[in-house]
Amino acid sequence: MSELNCVDKKLSELINLDNETLILDFDHTLFLSNSTEEYLACAQPAILTGLVLALIEGLKPWRLFPGGNSRFVYRDAIRVLAITIFFPWTFLVWKLRANKLASEYANAEILGVLDHSNWKNVVIATNGFGFIVKELLKSFNSTHEFVVLSSNFGNIANGIRRQGKLAYLKSCYPGLVDFSKATFISDNEDDLDLMGVVSNPVSLTWEGAKHFRAHENVYIPFVYTEGSNRGNSGHVVNTILLTNYLILILTYGFSAGLSVSLALGLLFLSISFWCVYEAGYYENDFHEVNYESTGGDGKKILKFKDYPAEVGAWTWGFCLGLAGIYCLIRGDIISSSSPVEFCSYLLLWLAWLLVVRLVFKVYNYSILELRVLIYPVLQLFRMAGPLLFVPLNILGIFLIVSQAISRWFWYLIYRTGGDRKKAPHHIVRIVIFVSLVILHAYSEKNLDIFVSWQFLLMSAWLLARSIPQFLMFFRGKVFVKLVGC
Repeated sequence: MSELNCVDKKLSELINLDNETLILDFDHTLFLSNSTEEYLACAQPAILTGLVLALIEGLKPWRLFPGGNSRFVYRDAIRVLAITIFFPWTFLVWKLRANKLASEYANAEILGVLDHSNWKNVVIATNGFGFIVKELLKSFNSTHEFVVLSSNFGNIANGIRRQGKLAYLKSCYPGLVDFSKATFISDNEDDLDLMGVVSNPVSLTWEGAKHFRAHENVYIPFVYTEGSNRGNSGHVVNTILLTNYLILILTYGFSAGLSVSLALGLLFLSISFWCVYEAGYYENDFHEVNYESTGGDGKKILKFKDYPAEVGAWTWGFCLGLAGIYCLIRGDIISSSSPVEFCSYLLLWLAWLLVVRLVFKVYNYSILELRVLIYPVLQLFRMAGPLLFVPLNILGIFLIVSQAISRWFWYLIYRTGGDRKKAPHHIVRIVIFVSLVILHAYSEKNLDIFVSWQFLLMSAWLLARSIPQFLMFFRGKVFVKLVGC
């Protein structure tokens, strides 16, 4: 058992041993870890489990449920249910591992108080799940019988997380506890309702209690991106999918003839690229936290200090690159008559990723003035990779250049101390794109480009992304006129 002393006084000095009922929080109190996360950590294979958990975090299905605080009420239930369904052997592994975990993380001080006092009732009040917690309680070998108040799948909507521990205790076991003769021990700030009614509330934290997230050291694409400061802006959806991937479809799709094989090939190659690019993000963020004042929220970043970003990124980058090239071959976008030719394509893609990663590394360790010059190169890299295998027409070139320059414009405002949230980079992008197309049409003495489907779809997408900034711009002008400036 863990011989862990509480931060403040010794527990025996804070307990009223004359009380009849002892109520205990479980996670990080009686059990010095998180029982739900320990259960999820039993699920194997780790990479598939991590992928399922990452998808749940990304999709946030708890937002579909009514009522306030839906994340707290439903998130863990969805995670545990999904893992138990998709990996049904997890509970068997849990039963085998529970005894060892109980021995390792049992709070010896609380068990000492528990077994050397004549408590009439011992109540476990936990937000964890009964079937998980009870396996650990069996291994504590206590002489007391526990009354367990916990989350259960039959009553999540109106269970202990929704009602709170006090209301749930009263509704499930009315009259069981005389609160004037009760002691409650917890480390949880959410337990103030129950703390407020017992005669002997004890709020303590224990040194060495384990705080972690299941499979947190398994690399899954974009988990770091969403968990870092970029997650606040929905970087994966807004930047990677709705901007860069759509640009790939609008550019390469019309050059090579859009098909399912091409769309999938571009998707796999895009995610392959972004995995390696994410390793650059990881390096950049830790460098800024350590050496710059612009490092953002360091707490978000430092929780990933042991994350295998580099190794994981290259592993996924290799596999997704292989899948992308296979799709392009199946769709006859590129030809491959032998395994050697296939491998040459894969090596070419990996060499490209290596170039991207090295340039990003140079960017990360450069002075700020040099970063300003490297930044547009990285922006071009985001969309240039498929050009190794797929042709690109003039409209595609114009859109990619417009995107890179508009992002550079946004970055220059940020680096010169401006408010990048107000930077009209979408407007800049559509202005550059239309200007390039007009110049091309004038030089070719041909206006057919303006009635092509590719130009019309590109213009529609650019305009749709620019509308909010146009509205903000014109509202600003109207405001200036109204105040007489």
